[in-house]
Amino acid sequence: MSTLISFRLDDDAARALRWLQDAGFGRSEAIRQALVSMMRDQQRRQAMADELLALDHDPDDLAERREIGTFMAQFEPGT
Repeated sequence: MSTLISFRLDDDAARALRWLQDAGFGRSEAIRQALVSMMRDQQRRQAMADELLALDHDPDDLAERREIGTFMAQFEPGT
């Protein structure tokens, strides 16, 4: 399915589009790839945030972090 959209480019976006076109990408291809790339980046960030949140509520992980903290404390200066 194809959907036609229009939008205004700010200076940074226009510069990025020119760079991509100079690298051999067509205008539509560059925009499509940028959108898909941004979506994937956001999905990865969300997956990492979800994993960190899960680890914050994992009793085994919390116990291991406390154990590592106690171990590392012995190497702090003045201890």
